[in-house]
Amino acid sequence: MPSYEIYNNTDGTMPHPLTSDENGFLCNSLMDDTATLLMGYRYGIFPWENVMNIGAYFFPKQRYIIEPDKITVHKSMRSYFNQSKFEVTVDQYFREVVYSCRYVRRKENTTWITDQFEIMYGRLHDEGYAHSVEVWQDDGLVGGLYGVAVGDVFTGESMFSYVSNASKFAMIYLARMLHSMGFKYIDCQVYNPYLASFGGYELEGEDFLEIMRKNLLAEDRVGKWVIGE
Repeated sequence: MPSYEIYNNTDGTMPHPLTSDENGFLCNSLMDDTATLLMGYRYGIFPWENVMNIGAYFFPKQRYIIEPDKITVHKSMRSYFNQSKFEVTVDQYFREVVYSCRYVRRKENTTWITDQFEIMYGRLHDEGYAHSVEVWQDDGLVGGLYGVAVGDVFTGESMFSYVSNASKFAMIYLARMLHSMGFKYIDCQVYNPYLASFGGYELEGEDFLEIMRKNLLAEDRVGKWVIGE
């Protein structure tokens, strides 16, 4: 059964991921240090909500993942790359990307990104674990995404788009970059039709946990990422 007590993580523990409930809720835990967040990500656990620095941590019963080298690029998107319709930077405007994700989702009334999320993921970025892809058009930031990298797995957290196809461009660019860096999976957390358009497949929670257990042996790529490296 999931835990409704608040874990303070002083002993570095959380409930077992497979004890999450039917909605994927695992436990409430403090969300005031990056060590807690990283520990969760290493086992596929992530926060979706936050109240007074206390996060609601989740491990969904099914997980949607994409293998970077197998991402689907539809014909309608190819011209964006062939004709250089967008420009891209990586890890240059991380906080602006998080803010834009929050702003867009707030307008859609679907945001979970609170002030505390912005603070904690900003710290993860400063420590070299959280990364962003920024998409530009006419010198304006028009799309992007951010997420957390541990070992060979990149967990996507959120994306935004102010113009058509900017977030799709960011996702495809990310996949190609991750493939060149040797990453094995993009963890999309849960299925939705938009993510399914990129290809990928759904796994049972226990199968995804096995991937993350093996991933514990993979080396982290810590630090800001640079295009072309």
